[in-house]
Amino acid sequence: MNDIFAKFVRKEFQFLIDEYGFQIIDVEKTNYGCLVWYKNQSTVVRVSLELYDGGVFTTIYKLKDGGIPEYPVFFDPAAEFLIFDLNDLLLLRTGKKVEQDGELIYKKEYLETKVQEFAASLKKNATDVLAGDFTVLPQIKERVARRAKELEDER
Repeated sequence: MNDIFAKFVRKEFQFLIDEYGFQIIDVEKTNYGCLVWYKNQSTVVRVSLELYDGGVFTTIYKLKDGGIPEYPVFFDPAAEFLIFDLNDLLLLRTGKKVEQDGELIYKKEYLETKVQEFAASLKKNATDVLAGDFTVLPQIKERVARRAKELEDER
């Protein structure tokens, strides 16, 4: 499954290399999924198949001093906000996210469709962050903070 996923990602996310100067810096394959890492001078895009979480994810990182910031275990509203999920950007800009069915993720055709959806959504809706313009971060952080508070209030 990991090899198939990595192949789909390389094909569908090729625009990152061709149009934004990204390079693939790592491909990690484990028993729990696969992560394909792209990096340019300002941004990292991590495309992952996370079998435990039941889907494909696209995570965007703003580089800090040229390095990749550590992924936080928990959301901290006081911390610098440098990492976000593409779906949060999509919800902000389009009101929709890429929907997934964790039961179908093991089917090759479904997996390919989800990779295509994420790639097309990234290409269409994230041109600014792919080019290093992160002025949208405060709006995404506000959305994430609101969701974190709602989850906390439910406990």
